[in-house]
Amino acid sequence: MNTSFLKSVFGHDGFRPGQEELIRAIREGRDLLGVMATGSGKSLCYQFPAVEQGKRCLVVSPLISLMNDQVKKLDLAGVPAASLHSHASPEARSAAAGRWTAGQLRFLYVAPERFADPLFARALARTRPDYIVIDEAHCISHWGHDFRPEYQELGRLKPLLDVPVAAFTATAIPRVQEEIVSILQMRRPLVRVHGFFRPNLSFAAIMEPRDRLRAEKIQEEVAVDGAAIVYGSSRKRVDELTEELREAGLPAFAYHAGLEADVREDAHRHFRDDARVVIVATNAFGMGVDRPDVRCVIHAQMPGTVEAYYQEAGRAGRDGLPAKCLLLHSPGDAAIHEFFNRKSVESVPAEKRGEWERHKEDQLDLMRRYAYGAGCRQQAIMDYFGDAEPLSAGCGRCDNCQTPVAAPVDEKTQEIMRILLSGAARLQGRFGSTQLTELVTGSDTAQIRNWGHQQLPTYGRLKDMAQREVQAAIQALIRQGYLKQEGLRYPVLAVTETGRDIMHNRRRAELGEWKPKPRNRRRKTSQPAYPPGGTPAQRQARGDLREELRAWRLQKSREMGIPPYTLFWDRTLDELCRKRPQTSGDLLTIWGIGEQKRRVFGSEILSIIQSRA
Repeated sequence: MNTSFLKSVFGHDGFRPGQEELIRAIREGRDLLGVMATGSGKSLCYQFPAVEQGKRCLVVSPLISLMNDQVKKLDLAGVPAASLHSHASPEARSAAAGRWTAGQLRFLYVAPERFADPLFARALARTRPDYIVIDEAHCISHWGHDFRPEYQELGRLKPLLDVPVAAFTATAIPRVQEEIVSILQMRRPLVRVHGFFRPNLSFAAIMEPRDRLRAEKIQEEVAVDGAAIVYGSSRKRVDELTEELREAGLPAFAYHAGLEADVREDAHRHFRDDARVVIVATNAFGMGVDRPDVRCVIHAQMPGTVEAYYQEAGRAGRDGLPAKCLLLHSPGDAAIHEFFNRKSVESVPAEKRGEWERHKEDQLDLMRRYAYGAGCRQQAIMDYFGDAEPLSAGCGRCDNCQTPVAAPVDEKTQEIMRILLSGAARLQGRFGSTQLTELVTGSDTAQIRNWGHQQLPTYGRLKDMAQREVQAAIQALIRQGYLKQEGLRYPVLAVTETGRDIMHNRRRAELGEWKPKPRNRRRKTSQPAYPPGGTPAQRQARGDLREELRAWRLQKSREMGIPPYTLFWDRTLDELCRKRPQTSGDLLTIWGIGEQKRRVFGSEILSIIQSRA
């Protein structure tokens, strides 16, 4: 592979794992399906061979924002590209079609709806591309989490144009992969699932039924340098969280379909331009979100599928720097998704409803298993999508991997666990963790009184413990298999056989670290990408230069009508601060700067650096 060409055009020093095999398949004219995690470099896989070999590529993309962003990035690299979509003026659409017909474009991005127009299909047959790319290919599958009927029409492209087809997606389980290959009529395709291990991401899941404590945790986690995204399952909850974060002094903006278009656009502008910002959104804030410095993605409720969860969580840390993916969930979250699942069945043909219901139930159950699971979270995600790369020792970063190995507990902890197990047994498998917590802490609630649970021997036995600590102990018992949680709509707790042995003191409980960490209410910031060190004056100079470069980038991006991160990632600015290039040639040693960007922006960048010498 021509790595010097990779640097001069795209500004990259080397390929990421898995990219070269897919690039080679496109160069050889093979059909392929690449299931690659967000941030693993899908775009380069199909862009590199077209630019290197002088070929023409037709890209089908579902969102206008995705198309525009890719076209602008290619323009900045000096690669001729255009898009055809409904928001463009007739003149712009005509110009794009004319440039394609005249052979002046390497890439033409189009929406799938275009292929419903027989005139477009016939015109394309006369000026065929060398290969076709189907982006977000999971949209083609009925079993995917984001099915779009217009994608089904893309099955006609292979017989119509008789050119190689390359499909890419970040979220397709094996069943969906098979449907993509079948509908697109691929011939002996290369199918690769890769990149779902994201070593810079820290995944964690916390069971927290109380909204107030969830909100406190969210406030603590989103105070980062860069962007943070908080996903809520309802518009109402999004509005509530946004207001709470604003009251805490955080730059938070709501985004959901119930807001006016100008309000949504304003939120998206802040996300695109502001150095520090928190977006609180429903899943309406979806595909096309590719800001690289998202330091934190939080789900305030459990999503309905692993696909939806990973697509949203995977938007963190696209720049390769450390980022956190936190899932806050409670037993009641599943009920919301069961309601929506029942509504979705109404639109399914009667003969397929049974299969559809089972499919949705399975998806929700797998999401719950992830939330409550005790194993490595990255390995669980990799297994779900069929990524064969093993993590023999786990990822080393998720909450479960960082939990110390279970060891026998001391006498005091043994007694606490016995009380909890006894309380669960006396609730007879009819109640969940909240009722058990209120029972053992002696809470005087209507639910306790209505069921007469204040009369049980375990009532108030752990009254000196905080409810947060009791909940953590219950989760530890679930992780170790001493308690099991059953039921989707109203999850309840039952004591296992091993748990009964501990309850009766026939064996010693073995637990890892289970006590919750003290809440740190101080504002936290992410660490700079460049290494610490040097004198205070040198560190201050780096910070001043970085801010001046960020201000320049923002001004240039506004002049060009593009997001700042489309122009240069923070990673590039950080490397400029660290290396302080002095000549035009030095700029080519900086990640993200190729020949075209050096020619266009080099003198301005060097001037800013020299002014800070």
